[in-house]
Formats: sequence, C-alpha cells, structure tokens
Amino acid sequence: MAKFDPKAKAKRQKIIAGVLGLALVGVLIFQAPKIMSMFGGGSSSTASEPAATTPAPAVPAVPVTPGTPVAAPTPAGGSAELGIVADPSRIEP
Repeated sequence: MAKFDPKAKAKRQKIIAGVLGLALVGVLIFQAPKIMSMFGGGSSSTASEPAATTPAPAVPAVPVTPGTPVAAPTPAGGSAELGIVADPSRIEP
C-alpha cells in the first residue's frame, strides 16, 4: 500500500488551483466585452448626442355641459372601443 503524503497532496492542490485560476481569468478576459454589453456598459462606444424629441401636441380644452357624453382620450397605441364616459347623474338606482 502507498503511504499518504500530505505535502504532495497540498502541492498537487496548489497546482490545480493555479491552473484553474488562470483558465478562469482567460475566460473572463475573453467574455468581458459580451458581459459589459449585456449591462449596457462598455468603454468602446462613443457618446452621441440624444435625438431631439418633439413634445406631444396639447389636447384642446372643450367645454362640457353636464349630461352630455364625453369621449375619453385614446390611449397611445390602443383602441377607443370604450371611449364614451357615462354621466353618473343618468344612472338609474
């Protein structure tokens, strides 16, 4: 039977840890650009001026008399199928 040598085992573990550590550093260096782009970072991109945005047109104020149905504003990207707001005074108990 072979004798157990703790010094040889510790030396072997240090060598394995060193090789695996170098492999990890190599993978991190290779994948760093991809990882940085996932988080929206990265120093390789240059800063550009933001595009000019135009403000949304203002909705003109229309006087509403009580008892008249009022069309609800259409949501952005949606439809106006339920566009009429009921007058609460016309609801029967």
